[in-house]
Amino acid sequence: MFERWLTDDLGIGRVWGYLGMAGVFAALSGLLFYKVPAAYAGWVYAVLALSFVLKLSERERSDFLKNTFTESAFRRIRLTENALAGLPFALVLVLTGHWLPVLAFMLTVVVLALVRMNQGGQWVVPTPYFHWPFEFIVGFRRSVMIMALAGFLVYKTFETGNAGLGYFAQILLFFTFFTYYLKPESRFFVWLYSQKTDAFLRHKIWLSVLCASVLTMPLALVLGMWATENWWIPLAIQVMGYLFLSAIVLAKYAAFPGEITLPQVILLALCFTFPPLILLVIWMFWKQARRQIKPLAG
Repeated sequence: MFERWLTDDLGIGRVWGYLGMAGVFAALSGLLFYKVPAAYAGWVYAVLALSFVLKLSERERSDFLKNTFTESAFRRIRLTENALAGLPFALVLVLTGHWLPVLAFMLTVVVLALVRMNQGGQWVVPTPYFHWPFEFIVGFRRSVMIMALAGFLVYKTFETGNAGLGYFAQILLFFTFFTYYLKPESRFFVWLYSQKTDAFLRHKIWLSVLCASVLTMPLALVLGMWATENWWIPLAIQVMGYLFLSAIVLAKYAAFPGEITLPQVILLALCFTFPPLILLVIWMFWKQARRQIKPLAG
């Protein structure tokens, strides 16, 4: 399925796809260990890795495997895929010398593959978004561990006096919000808004910014008042977070009804190296999104 996504949806070969993902993975891993203090980097990395592996344990996916394969085959499949998904993260932890985090991570990975989740009496994770857009409601529940990690980093910020941890938590929240817009919704849910094209796009951008502000704005204000000499850093992160979030919302609808394409990803990646470029990218994605959404507009 992953290789079909590379070849059919992104239009790139399997080899280039794997090489590209390996390069991005190595770069992001290196950035995390560079930015986060060594005392916490291993545990922060392990929790982020675990949040990725947890997606393989989603109930719908597990139910499909259980209904398709025998119990013993189901266990072998879950162990194999959890091991393969966790191996790159475990290798990074080993190479950086974080032995306790890697042991805890691999043990948890194995337990997740063997333990059957209770099918009855599900507990729904509460969100701060009430009846707001589904992207944040669904996304928040799927990334609750990352939210907990961000909260832990904020706690450590004030315990250790290291403002860098707070800035990293702010950036981590925005990167998590970006992932909420990677999958397109059904055409029906776009048509349901019954709005003109420009009004619909403004509405989606405004809601994304508003929802992101619920968690990031209080953090930015506290960091700005706490580290007064560097008050501009959380402000800059907040502004750039809003701009990148707006660009990703527009990229989603510029590729609608398909998924975000590789050229769009490359453009967004270039913006991280030269941030002023994001304004041009937003304008480009706006034009493309208007063209894609117009047939469904009210």
